[in-house]
Amino acid sequence: MAGVYYQDREINFESGDVAPLFLQFFGPNPGTGETFEWHKVHDTDAETWSAFFSLDWNVTDRLDLTAGVRYTDEEVSNTLELPYVYFLLPVAIPVAGSSGFQSSPIEFEDDNVSPELSLRFAATDSTMIYAAYKTGFKSGGVDNSALPTNVSTPALQGLIYDSETSDGFEVGTRSDLLDGTLRINSTFYRYVYEDLQVQIFNGATFQYVTQNFGEVTSQGAELDLIWVVADGLALNASLYYSDSELTDDIFDQTNVNQKGEQITGNAGWTAQLGLDYSWPVGDNLRAELSLHTRYSDDYNLANESQVWHRQDSYWVVDAYAALESADERWRLSITGINVFDEDYALDAGASTGRIPNVEDNGRFDQRLTIAPGRLFTFEAKYRF
Repeated sequence: MAGVYYQDREINFESGDVAPLFLQFFGPNPGTGETFEWHKVHDTDAETWSAFFSLDWNVTDRLDLTAGVRYTDEEVSNTLELPYVYFLLPVAIPVAGSSGFQSSPIEFEDDNVSPELSLRFAATDSTMIYAAYKTGFKSGGVDNSALPTNVSTPALQGLIYDSETSDGFEVGTRSDLLDGTLRINSTFYRYVYEDLQVQIFNGATFQYVTQNFGEVTSQGAELDLIWVVADGLALNASLYYSDSELTDDIFDQTNVNQKGEQITGNAGWTAQLGLDYSWPVGDNLRAELSLHTRYSDDYNLANESQVWHRQDSYWVVDAYAALESADERWRLSITGINVFDEDYALDAGASTGRIPNVEDNGRFDQRLTIAPGRLFTFEAKYRF
């Protein structure tokens, strides 16, 4: 199988913000009457093309081989314009750009060749073993995050982020046992990512910036199963171990080297256990009950070294119950998400206008994104 892909994109991105009340107190901008803080325009022109080739070969009745390669070429050109900046804005924040600012083209281009190879071996009629070597490519580009606070020539060149590449391998098994009532899958993997693309909020310049995080090595193992224990009763479980470590020098906003730290959200051990049961109630009804629990080990909330940036381990329990007519004409159900109202954070970072305080483990000048708490939903359904 072979193919060619081409894309030409022209993107116009405009944004702005209303001036704070204490600035509007001084009145609109003389000559324009505007009270907006600023108006920003990003124009992006991107051209991409790629070609790929893939070969599937049944070497024997039990051994299959797949080989492929993809070539990608991408060019991006971005310009920034500030048609308008509120005349009193520099009083409140350090503004580098003024009304009428127009940048020269900010350009990025890159190309890549990504091969892959995999083998699948049917050890028995119910068990398959596979091994694969894979590479990946995510093109870089120009970020649309520039604000009037940061439009100098070096800052605009800093909007360019490099392409992300990866290569590694995985091996695993897929098995159907006990006459097909038990399915067990296992995987071991190891991948190395170069110039990992991440988005970070820069509190000092009030902007989210896409950056490259050098080298990240991600390795781990996965085990999951689905077991139909009896008619109407099924059990599912999974266990995952992940180690995703920054293996190159990278410095956070407090100038601390993060080499050796786990990337944001990598929890080490995670697990899931679920039970689904359905049974008849008399001759005209059917009931369903599901109970699922999720466990997460502790993890970093941000790519910072402070202790405060870690979420402790936790359990979350979800539940579901339903009653339905045998002819499926009507159905009543209740769903509970995070039944025991477990509090846990998804990520953390700097507050607007502030750099994380290095004292007291960076506890000050921070913000947290908290996961939703307990939620119950009720549903009644009737088919006419």
